[in-house]
Amino acid sequence: MTPKARINSTARVTRLATVSFSVLNHRSSSPALPKFLGRSILLIGLTVFCTTGLSVTAPTFSPNGGTYTTTVNVTIACSTSGAVIHYTTNGADPTENDPVVASGSAVLIGRNLTLKAKAWASGSPDSAVKAALYQSTGQIVAGLNHSLALGEDGTLWSWGQNNYGQLGIGSTADQWFPGLVSGLSNVAVAAGGIYHSVAAKADGTVWAWGYNAYGQVGDGTMTQRLTPVQVSGLSGVVAVAAGDYHTIALKSDGTV
Repeated sequence: MTPKARINSTARVTRLATVSFSVLNHRSSSPALPKFLGRSILLIGLTVFCTTGLSVTAPTFSPNGGTYTTTVNVTIACSTSGAVIHYTTNGADPTENDPVVASGSAVLIGRNLTLKAKAWASGSPDSAVKAALYQSTGQIVAGLNHSLALGEDGTLWSWGQNNYGQLGIGSTADQWFPGLVSGLSNVAVAAGGIYHSVAAKADGTVWAWGYNAYGQVGDGTMTQRLTPVQVSGLSGVVAVAAGDYHTIALKSDGTV
């Protein structure tokens, strides 16, 4: 009777990959196969298992797409510890040069767009791209005597009283029909105070303009602004509100 043998061997092939094989009961006289007691062994099966460094888990969105009457905060998370999540809102697949969002944090969506996210972690293959479509029916807000309308394409429009530049059109002329607010795109949410206005963009930055005698524009001055200027030191903002002479922003980490 031909002897039978079971051979288990493990060979490290890369830092992250291990190949294990078990050979049993398959008859062969090939010189390349192992020998047992000087005779060809009987082999009855060949199973090869290969385990490489696991890919980073694809990010998740909550809520996972849909249609909304107003802005929506989308929480992006990745279950892979230490993974860095990059996202886009322009339909392109994310790269490591795109904005970063911490796992469990939110991105503000206020217009029609496709949100995409991808995660990277050192020593592991990057994740698959997660994508979801969000649709917004738009937003309209009002200050004391002026109005703001957010278009589905992320543009912001204004009309009404403009004595302090609260319309953001580069002048103090009143406007009796909607005009495009200067220099803003990818707007997600807006608010109007008595004589000033504020908007948060999809990238989490905040912009304000108009009356600024009390610093409500947030640019470190008390200078009236006729066009939007970026609020100093703010990022990751998901909501804004305007009082009579002050402005409030809510960040994705829950701070105000």
